[in-house]
Order: sequence, then structure tokens, then C-alpha cells
Amino acid sequence: MGCRICVSLLSERVDGDIGDDWEYTVEARISDATGSHSGRIEMKRHQLTPGVTRELPGTHRTEIAAGPCGSEAELELHLQAREIDWVFSDVGNQKTTIRIQCPESGAEPVEISREVAVRVEEKPLVLGGAATLILLVRITAACEE
Repeated sequence: MGCRICVSLLSERVDGDIGDDWEYTVEARISDATGSHSGRIEMKRHQLTPGVTRELPGTHRTEIAAGPCGSEAELELHLQAREIDWVFSDVGNQKTTIRIQCPESGAEPVEISREVAVRVEEKPLVLGGAATLILLVRITAACEE
């Protein structure tokens, strides 16, 4: 028996207008009593209109082993975003750590929804401007029997 954690992207939004060609990666790493396990979600280059929230289909997810049922795990989400430009692409990185209690055997899954955001500044700096990419993430911990 073991706990599995599923990280799903529910929606994306960008606030601030430094361009509309975006790509990003969410790396999820679990640290628990058994070691470290990781998964990755990649969003290839696509258009994002500033100020508009776009819901994502359920296919943007990763599942990761997270130690024994009933244990506590630490999930680190590393979001790297890039707004693609002709000469210099604009890049931002953000790490967020979330502690998760895996359910006991036979218990219902535990769900957490959290916004994860990264600030991306226009390059070169003389142009000024910044945008924030905001992802709504659902984290589900379930005990597998």
C-alpha cells in the first residue's frame, strides 16, 4: 500500500501585458520517508490573453508516489514560465512548498486547491513591464491498496 499524489492544472491566467506567447513547466517533487519522487507537466507554446482565465482540460496532470498511507509528504512545485519574444524571451521562476497528509488506508482522498504564480519581467529591463502567470492547481492525495 502506498500514497499517490496527483497534481492537476485546472486553469491559467496572465495579469499584465508583456506579450501573449507563453509556455511553462511545472515540476512536482515529493520528499517523504522513502526518498524523493518527481513528475512534470509541460505546456507548450500557446496564446494567453492578458486578464482572461482559461480553464484547462483534465489531461494536464502528473501522478507521483508519496510514501506509505497515513504519512506526511512535502510537495515542492517549481513553476518556470517563459513569454516568447523575437530576441529576448522573458523568463520567471517560482518555487512553492506544500505539506500534505496522505490519507490512511480506506479513507477518502485528500484534495487541496492552490494558486501558484510566477512574476515575469520584460527583458531587456529598459522596456519595463511585468506580468504574472497564475495557475490554479488541484493536489489530490489517495491511498492505493
